[in-house]
Amino acid sequence: MEPSVRQKIITHLQSKTETIQRNLRSWTPAAWLMYVAIIPLILIVIGCLSPDVKYAYFILDTTAPHWPAIILSSYTHSDISHIANNIGLYLLALMMIFVFCTNPKLLHDASVIILVVVPFITSAMTLHLSAALGQGLHSQGFSAIAYAYAALGLYAFVCWVMPDVHTPPSGDESSQPYPPGDIVTLFLIMAGVVLVLTYGLSTGGLTTPDGSLVNGPAHVTGFFAGIIIVSLVDLRLKTNDVRINHLFILCSIAMILPYLLVLYSS
Repeated sequence: MEPSVRQKIITHLQSKTETIQRNLRSWTPAAWLMYVAIIPLILIVIGCLSPDVKYAYFILDTTAPHWPAIILSSYTHSDISHIANNIGLYLLALMMIFVFCTNPKLLHDASVIILVVVPFITSAMTLHLSAALGQGLHSQGFSAIAYAYAALGLYAFVCWVMPDVHTPPSGDESSQPYPPGDIVTLFLIMAGVVLVLTYGLSTGGLTTPDGSLVNGPAHVTGFFAGIIIVSLVDLRLKTNDVRINHLFILCSIAMILPYLLVLYSS
């Protein structure tokens, strides 16, 4: 007898719940220690350094940039609310990753790139912003990296909710179209993803409602860099359906390129 819709839904939910349980068990104690404790602790320790030390080595001064600050400014804070907000966003994203990511190596490999590359992107955006505004800026904050991890969390969540899709038969795959139902499902999911990615662009303003200057472009580039990095890493690891990776990359590039063109032409 064909299962009822209710039975199918219950079976599907049970399968997803079991996936979450397997995901949480797949993380080693070392992974929990590294991501949940050591990285936030490093941020707190740097934040507790004296202002003189931070201005000398950690905070990026766009009028006199130097290599240590280009990297370390992304791990530096001088305000309690600033560091609390960034660590909070990072931990929220991390919990999404730990719950929904089925392959710990995806986080490990993507983290190596994010923690090294995103600081350079952030500093480059800050230097451009300073030149465009015609004024010196002092840049610091983990927000771009936190947004990159939020992007990883979004990616892991989408892959978790993604229903099982059919793989084209072996042989000449180019002659085997994907089932229409799969295409519609992918389209609807990616339409939702685009709406979430749009949030990344909405964080790209230069001022807050009260007129304070913010480094919005760094938030945007961190968010989209995270999406592109995890998608490229997963193309190598093959954890998820490659169509998801291709669609994420295409959506991200299609949205970030116009933003950058407008930014650099301003």
